[in-house]
Amino acid sequence: MKDAHYQTIYDTEVSHWWYRVRRKIVHDLIWKYFPHGRDLKILDIGCGACLLAKELEVYGEVSGLDVSPMAIEFCRERGVLQVVHGSAERIPFGDRSFDLILALDVIEHIEDDRRALQEIYRVLKPGGVAIIFAPAFNLLWGVSDELSNHYRRYTIKELRKKIRESGFEIARLSYFNFFLFVPIALVRLAARLFRLSIESENTIGSALINSMLYKIFNLESKMLKYINVPFGVSILAVCRKPHYNNTAQDD
Repeated sequence: MKDAHYQTIYDTEVSHWWYRVRRKIVHDLIWKYFPHGRDLKILDIGCGACLLAKELEVYGEVSGLDVSPMAIEFCRERGVLQVVHGSAERIPFGDRSFDLILALDVIEHIEDDRRALQEIYRVLKPGGVAIIFAPAFNLLWGVSDELSNHYRRYTIKELRKKIRESGFEIARLSYFNFFLFVPIALVRLAARLFRLSIESENTIGSALINSMLYKIFNLESKMLKYINVPFGVSILAVCRKPHYNNTAQDD
């Protein structure tokens, strides 16, 4: 991901509608799968500017991992000191190190995404949980994919196959950002059709639009506690590493 994109995230993620609700969804998932969640060992892969990692400290000991030295500096500015430089393809931690691993909009950045999933499996404790978010549908390819150096977007079928091949059991798999799918699809299709120049989708824009989008997405986050949705801009997956040995890689 380009350095300018990290700067934009650092400047906007406190109030940007997408990041605010995404953090809320993560907290809801943690409470569901760790209802008494304290003293957890957590790894946030692709931790970016570390606002979420800072919030996760209420659950236990948090480590961050990012490929960008700029991201690591932003994390330290936010007081998250246990952040290391590295890639999801070679996670610099030992086997069975973490109870919870987050890879939020990470694996699409990695050419060998299967290798990244295998590494997440390796460093997760038996019975541990990985929460993975990924962008959905190549139809929605847009400027954010270009700026973020994405290799792909996924369908649930594709992601399910790769997750299972890595040894995980799937506890939850759903699209999300359902309500905004159509307007986002129309904007991105129009941008391609008319060759419109859009510098970034991560800037907030007007406060009114930001507030409106937050309310729409926040309503969906409440629904996601109870139901899966049939399509959306993104995919969420909750993966559990079995207590038994499910793959040869965990011998």
